[in-house]
This record gives sequence, structure tokens and C-alpha cells, in this order.
Amino acid sequence: MNKKASADYIKLRKLINDGYVPGNINIKITPTSEETSIELRNAENKTIALQSFEGDVVLFAFSVKQVFNKQGLSMTGEVKDLGLFYETLEKFYDPDNKKYNDAVSQVISSKNKIEYVPHDLLKRFLEDPATSSYRQYLKLRDDYYVIKFLHVELLKQVYAGLLSIRNQKSLKTKIFDTTLDLFKKAFHHDPNFVKNYQLFQKYNKADATDLLISSSEDLDHDKDKFDMLSKRNGTPAKQGLKYVIESYATLAETVIKILNIIRAAIEIEEGVTDPLLNKGSVDNWLKIKENKTYGFIVEDFDPRIRHGKAHNNYNIDVTNNKIDFYKEGRIKDIAFSYTFEEFRKMWHRLHLLLSALVVAVCVEQAALTGAMLESGEYKLLLASMGNFKEIRNKNYV
Repeated sequence: MNKKASADYIKLRKLINDGYVPGNINIKITPTSEETSIELRNAENKTIALQSFEGDVVLFAFSVKQVFNKQGLSMTGEVKDLGLFYETLEKFYDPDNKKYNDAVSQVISSKNKIEYVPHDLLKRFLEDPATSSYRQYLKLRDDYYVIKFLHVELLKQVYAGLLSIRNQKSLKTKIFDTTLDLFKKAFHHDPNFVKNYQLFQKYNKADATDLLISSSEDLDHDKDKFDMLSKRNGTPAKQGLKYVIESYATLAETVIKILNIIRAAIEIEEGVTDPLLNKGSVDNWLKIKENKTYGFIVEDFDPRIRHGKAHNNYNIDVTNNKIDFYKEGRIKDIAFSYTFEEFRKMWHRLHLLLSALVVAVCVEQAALTGAMLESGEYKLLLASMGNFKEIRNKNYV
């Protein structure tokens, strides 16, 4: 039979129901008594101090913890199972890397087979606003060291890509280094790397791994197409340029996705506290193009050349050696034009731009993810998953 709640505990619960949140908690235990003092504060900043010698109040005081939500914001509440909470935190304590090395051995020996994609699960978890669906994400907690090892392996691949671009010491290197430096300025401000990760992902319109795979496939397809064309003796200029324009439009789609996060990063660096989540491809392009430091990134790039009926309306003028791109609509008004030589330069520039930007996004996402996995905020988030009830002020939004 459950013991009846003490009057102090009932009073405490009433204060919490009225919108007071526990703040400063002191617990004093002696051989003969247990004493707890709790300071509670409401939304109007009014404080009430409660002192008690009752056991249920002491137990409540032990259960009150401050953890972090998926946005990296701190929250105060009750841990439902203290044993599980501390057991999980103890699991994350690995000063000699023994637990990590054990996980590595299990993966290498195939004793621990991963039947899910860790980075996809992590992304879905951090984007999921619900807390009741936590069971599908418990693998993030249970396989913590396996996921950490797989991420370290990914970091090695990303770092190899970084070195490959930097060793070229070319325009591609300059675009890559400048973009990565911008990301660091915009997304490394906070010591809380859950916040940094979420800020980056807020403006990142595509997963870095997906970008890497799709861009590699597009570049391979592009190479195959032009290998085929080169074997045709005397391909007509109009036909050849049509292939080039189609190729440009395909490769440009990936660059266009990345422009949104570059634009947002520039605005954050300029002091904009909350840049628009998304802007159109032309608006993103113009914002970058007009910046004195970062404008060269999109030099000789035009996001208006895209797939689709609205973007695919052009005429190849062989007589005047130019390509006219028309405005959307029935009337054939020229929106902009490029000479054959200008477009040839743009097409070659697009290949190095695509490679530099995709690797820059991959490096930044991998670095932020790695820092987050090691952070105390993320570990507290995992430890409290399904085992925590937040205590909120009544006017909490």
C-alpha cells in the first residue's frame, strides 16, 4: 500500500501546478534527519522557499534535474527513474576509451550488426518534435559508441576529401576554404554544440551525405555523356550545346541547395539574429554575389539555368554564337544571354564549384556532428530520453 503523501509534498506539488519551477535545491542528510530546501520561481519572477524534513520531498529533490532538449535549450524537470538516468550517464563516461574500443572490436568482428543508418536516425531524432516516440530512437543511446566509431570513420573520409582539395592549391581550394571559414564564423558561436548543429541544419536544405552521393553520380553521368559525345565525329554545335545546357542544369540543382545555407551564414555573420529559413535561389545567389568577401564564390554561376518548363526556355543562336534564355510566358522576351565562350567558362567553373561546396558542407556537418556527440548536452539529452518530465511555467510558450 502506498504511503500517504506528506503535507509538504502536497504543497510542493500545488506550487508546481501553479507554475512554479524548482531552482536552487539543497539537501542535507545527517544520521538522524533529512532536510531539503527548495527555491521555486514563477514566470513573474516571484520566488517561494520551501523547507521540509519529509522523505517524499527529499526524494523529489533528488529527482529534479536540468537536462537539454533537442534544440540544446536547458529545461528543468523530474527524472522518472534515477537509477536508469545515472546508469546511462555512467555508460557515457569512458576516460580510457575502453568502451569505445570494445564497440570498435564488435563492429569489426561483425558481432554487432547495424541494421539502420545512424546518421539518418540521428537526423530524424533531432528533427522530431515529439517526445512520446522516443522508443524508435533508443538505438542512439544503446549503440552510442558504435555510432561514434562509425562517425570517426566518416570523418576520416571527409578529411581525405579536405586534403585532396587543399593540396590542389587552386580556385577550388579558395572557394572551399572561404566557405568553410564562413561556416565556422556562423555556426561555431555557442559552446553548446547541440545548438550549433541545429542552427546549421536549420538552413541546410539537403543532407550532406545525400549531396555527396548525388553530386558524384551527376558528375559521373556527366563524364559518361561527354565521353559518348566525343566519340561522335562532328557533333553539330546546336546538339552539343543542348547537352551542355542540360548538364549545367543538372549540376546546378545541387549548388542551388547549398546557396541557402551560405546566404544564411553570411547574414548571421552580418549580425542578423534570425535569418529567413528559406529564400529563393535567385535571392540567395544575389545576396552572396553582392558580398565583397564571398561574392567570388558564385562568380560565373547562374541559378536561373535549371530544369523544368519555367527554366528550360532557351534558344541556341549559332549565327551569333550565343544562347538566349527567355522569360517565363508565351511572349519570347529575352531575360538574359551568354555567348558560347562565356557559357563554356561557366560550365567548367560549375564542376569545381560543385565539388568545393559539397565537400565544405560535408566537412562542416561532420565536424558539428562529432562535436555534438561528445558534448555533455547531447549525452544528457540521451540519458533523459523517455525518462524525464519537464516542469514548466504556466505561461510557457
